[in-house]
Amino acid sequence: MGLMHALAGPLAPYGVTVNVLAPALIEGGGTLPGDEKAHQQLAARVPVGRLGRPEEVADAVLLLIGNAFITSQTIVIDGGLYPR
Repeated sequence: MGLMHALAGPLAPYGVTVNVLAPALIEGGGTLPGDEKAHQQLAARVPVGRLGRPEEVADAVLLLIGNAFITSQTIVIDGGLYPR
């Protein structure tokens, strides 16, 4: 059992939710290796055909903030790169 799952149950009665965001290949912020050409090559590997945008990660944060019923979840923001 991971830390998120270990904390989510005991904290839920107090109105505390515990979730994880897992963004992959998000443009900007200097976290991607290489130059613009390398970024284009990475984007071509993503099923949606582009890198993620920071505002798309922010949208997921807002979703979790606005919904107190979601807990013990990992939200993967990867454009379909890592199918489950």
